[in-house]
Amino acid sequence: VSTQSTWVASRGVTSAWAHHQQAVQLYQQHRAPHQPVEVTDYDVLKQEHRFLRSQEEKSSAEWTTRMAMGYEDKLFKEYALCDLTHFATGKIGLRWRSQKEVLRGKGESICANKHGCEVSKGLQTVELPFAYAEAGAAKECLVKVRVCTTCADKVHFKKRLEKEARKKESKGKGKDKDKERKRKK
Repeated sequence: VSTQSTWVASRGVTSAWAHHQQAVQLYQQHRAPHQPVEVTDYDVLKQEHRFLRSQEEKSSAEWTTRMAMGYEDKLFKEYALCDLTHFATGKIGLRWRSQKEVLRGKGESICANKHGCEVSKGLQTVELPFAYAEAGAAKECLVKVRVCTTCADKVHFKKRLEKEARKKESKGKGKDKDKERKRKK
């Protein structure tokens, strides 16, 4: 008789499944209490990152804020990159360029659209009002973007639609006024 089978028999276990359940139960009884999850630098960066910082935030003495500011200082904030995948709904995503993108010329000498546009001729600088929520507060700033003519049309797509709708409304009202004047005569 092997030692393992005597151990199993002494515990009153009759099958492999019962042996497994008993082993799990013993582990749960004698394991160390739950350890808190370690917070990594990446977790801190995700929590503390800000698109733009106020002077009050820059003077903060907390190490988490200083670490996030160190990362943000490495970003190149002259021009932003844009995500125009949802341009038809008026939603444009913006972010600062990384060193790799700056060295490649993306966003300055190559169109700033992140998805598939690599045009380098006929770029125009567009200054966009960027409204966003960060740390529970609504913020707004102006951001410069260098885009090709096709992407510039996408950037201004919603405004152009709204402008055309206003023109149609005003023309429709003008026609109604003309009809009323003719009726009165």
